[in-house]
Amino acid sequence: MKTIALLVVLTVVAADIEFYKTANDNYDIKALIANATELQAFLDCFQDRAPCSELTASYKKNIPEAVVQACKKCNPSQKHMFRQFLEGVKKVVPKEYNEFRQKFDPENKYFDALEKELSKF
Repeated sequence: MKTIALLVVLTVVAADIEFYKTANDNYDIKALIANATELQAFLDCFQDRAPCSELTASYKKNIPEAVVQACKKCNPSQKHMFRQFLEGVKKVVPKEYNEFRQKFDPENKYFDALEKELSKF
């Protein structure tokens, strides 16, 4: 009986989470990382160095809160994509990774928790 009550409570709590809405929750991040021009366009948008497309803007608007809250409002697909993005940027263009991290976590208080959460996906 306790198990059923716990499941009901968890279901209600999970139902109350409002996930981020993005233009594409199934975007091929591996292809993005492999395409230097497209990757740079994403990074330039995120770093305010260039205009954003509708797609990149849909991701960018959520990044500040997602970093601070360890992607609490990210759905599983978004968490997986964010993990792939960060790992790919770190590997392919580490300087850009450090700039991204500095922009969205200048005091270095949140990123480790974010990456720990994303590592589950």
